[in-house]
Amino acid sequence: MTERMYLQIEALQTELEENMEAEEMQSCLAGQSARIGNGKLPELRLPQFSAEVLDVPVTVRLAVLQ
Repeated sequence: MTERMYLQIEALQTELEENMEAEEMQSCLAGQSARIGNGKLPELRLPQFSAEVLDVPVTVRLAVLQ
């Protein structure tokens, strides 16, 4: 009796784990496809420089020194 119950519980546990893995895979795939094409990337603005060397922004000078 106890062994039969153990085997039934083991079979149910295996089935549950397989179903959970399948659901997880489906939700993963659905989540990836929903993210594609969502949102807009921010506009990239390049720094503007004049001919003067001292006119370079401080952040650019610090980046060059590193």
